[in-house]
Amino acid sequence: AQGYQRAAQRPRALVLVPTRELALQVLEVVKGLGHGGARVASAAVTGGGDYGQQRRVLERVQDVIVATPGRLLQHREKGHFYGSRVTHVVIDEMDTMLMQGFGPEIKKLIQTLDRDRCQFLLCTATLTKAVRRFLEEENYIPGPPRVVEASDVHRSLPNLRHAMVDTKGRDKVTVLLDVLFQHREKTTIVFCNTVKSAQMLDHSLAEAGLRALCYHGEVRGDERRENLARFKRGEVRFLVATDIAARGLDVPDVEHVVMFDFPLNPVDYLHRSGRTARMGASGMVTSVLAKRDRVLAGAIEAAVRKGLPLDTLTASKRDYQEGKKLAEVVGRRGKASGQGNNHSFKQPRGSSRGGSRHQDGGKSMGKDAVKAGARQPGNGGGLRQKTGGRRSSR
Repeated sequence: AQGYQRAAQRPRALVLVPTRELALQVLEVVKGLGHGGARVASAAVTGGGDYGQQRRVLERVQDVIVATPGRLLQHREKGHFYGSRVTHVVIDEMDTMLMQGFGPEIKKLIQTLDRDRCQFLLCTATLTKAVRRFLEEENYIPGPPRVVEASDVHRSLPNLRHAMVDTKGRDKVTVLLDVLFQHREKTTIVFCNTVKSAQMLDHSLAEAGLRALCYHGEVRGDERRENLARFKRGEVRFLVATDIAARGLDVPDVEHVVMFDFPLNPVDYLHRSGRTARMGASGMVTSVLAKRDRVLAGAIEAAVRKGLPLDTLTASKRDYQEGKKLAEVVGRRGKASGQGNNHSFKQPRGSSRGGSRHQDGGKSMGKDAVKAGARQPGNGGGLRQKTGGRRSSR
């Protein structure tokens, strides 16, 4: 802007994000702003990076700093940069940041700024109680916040198909392999709830002859980035991941998201499913369900069918009983799909029971989403893909 004096150690804008991977993605976008002739110097400052190199970068002239809160606060406390000239602050994935304990660090950073001259933009998938509490607390962000909410927020996209596959006592890995072999040509992210589950699944896919790469907290940062790059290039069709990959990562060509472990809340379901059907493309989400998942999965299925928001759904049967707050989601009977004896989740074809229920744009599809009979484990591998070489996820 006219009249703005650039100075070393004094950036004009801060973008705070929860992970290093997201910081690097945002930095790539920021650097693209300078291609039109604008002079924008930018850098990323994140945990896991070279501290000394970051110090040297901060001591030069930078217009935009993209950072994780903890590492940036360390540099501020050491005097490697100053916030006196910051005029714009973006806090991305605010709900995730607070959930992961970044709140105190964010507050300390904000307190180092001239807040009366700053414009704050908080981006959040859900306006949680923690986010509201943060906004309402005094001395952090001046002035009453203006909330801008998209009309379709927390709803499933119309170009996204949903398939729920109930294991009904079958081995989950066997059911998953049925799904993956049926859709083996699709670029797929398989989500697990824990690192241990992801590691086990990576081993199981290798034994079944499916090449996969891992993306979770126990994989070194440089290896994670290499695995993601290879996945983006299409070298490997399957990425086994925890929720570290559910938020913020932009992989445009993901065609299929599989939830090997069903998420514990509807917001994580939204974030995981949001890795596909991006930029108007079509996509598919397949969830492998155990008995404990049926209540929440049934509610999600009903909400998708009716075009309702998913963020307020719960895994408690009581909330869907007649007269309770979520009864309207599942209809007058007050029962979510998946409760009682008449649940709607069935086995894929080729197994001992029925087929899967498939939702497309909120409407039930007559055609089964998954045909488990396409591959039976131990059948000699008519559809088994032969692979060679070692996988970098090991």
